[in-house]
Amino acid sequence: MLPISQIPDRTTAGRFLKMSLRQFQNFIEELKINPPPSVLALYGSDRFLREKIINLLEKTFPSPKVEKEIFYASETSPNEVLALLQTGSIFSSQRMALVYQFQAWNPNQREEILKYAENPNPEVLLVLMIDSAGESERTKKIPEWLVKLSKKIPVVELRLKEENELKQLIKSQLKAWDKKIHPQALDLLLELAGTEPEQIFKELEKISLFLGEGRLITAELVSQLIAGSRLENVFELGEALGKRDLNRSLELFRKLISENQSLPMLLGLLRRHFRILFELNSCLGSQELLEEVLRKYRLYYFKKQYLNQAERFKEKELKKAFEYLYQAELKLKSSPSQDQAIFEWLITRLARL
Repeated sequence: MLPISQIPDRTTAGRFLKMSLRQFQNFIEELKINPPPSVLALYGSDRFLREKIINLLEKTFPSPKVEKEIFYASETSPNEVLALLQTGSIFSSQRMALVYQFQAWNPNQREEILKYAENPNPEVLLVLMIDSAGESERTKKIPEWLVKLSKKIPVVELRLKEENELKQLIKSQLKAWDKKIHPQALDLLLELAGTEPEQIFKELEKISLFLGEGRLITAELVSQLIAGSRLENVFELGEALGKRDLNRSLELFRKLISENQSLPMLLGLLRRHFRILFELNSCLGSQELLEEVLRKYRLYYFKKQYLNQAERFKEKELKKAFEYLYQAELKLKSSPSQDQAIFEWLITRLARL
């Protein structure tokens, strides 16, 4: 990759403008081939993916020592940012300017930055951060002003559309840490920690530190370190739901909340719990198939209890439970400020199956 000072064309009129919004993985691949533009935007609130791109951008400079300036649009004006971009530095010719909360500027202020993008300083890399907190990752519509922005500068969307992309990113990060993960452990990790890279990599870092010089991450380790005693609490919640005891179910849910249980993780635990019940329910009458499911999920301590719960439900009720779980997932992503109310809605529906 060419150093910044030797790049003949780093303007936003280069190859990075072939599409409106750039996908995270595509942008990463293009960075391996093409130099980055002088001005680009990162759209999304996932801090892991954001830092991943910023770190890769830093490596495009010829020297590892880069002067980094950080601005918050809610606390500064475009003129202050432009002053830094258009003047030299006595400390370093390699500079990166990061503007957080770019969406806080009004249209006229954002336009000032876009005018700069028409003739940028080739020695400075300007990265604009645009938060998407509170928007549904499945159903959100890209704001009109952001679509127009993407016609003038590259806008990279900080999300992974496919589960395979997330799995590859996890394996790549673990390889950098000299770790490996068992396929079953990887599936369990995604089930318990959700699909947001930021949350997943927090959990992975915790597991990696626990492993020390050990290399292989197993399903048992994921269950122990991520779910821990919460599996027992979720099982108790499942027991109350199976008895259609709404008051006890809500009481247990509020207990989990008081223990700072992550709601996306709790949703993952509940989804896993009902999946186990569904598989056991479909195998009732066949001891061999039941034992296979029990081994698959390593239900050594809750064998009798899980079987008793599975017998309480009908197949159509368990299918309905998955509908409610899916609806709750969509609601949580589109209205995170209402997360507790949404979860209480879910608990109420599950208790009335």
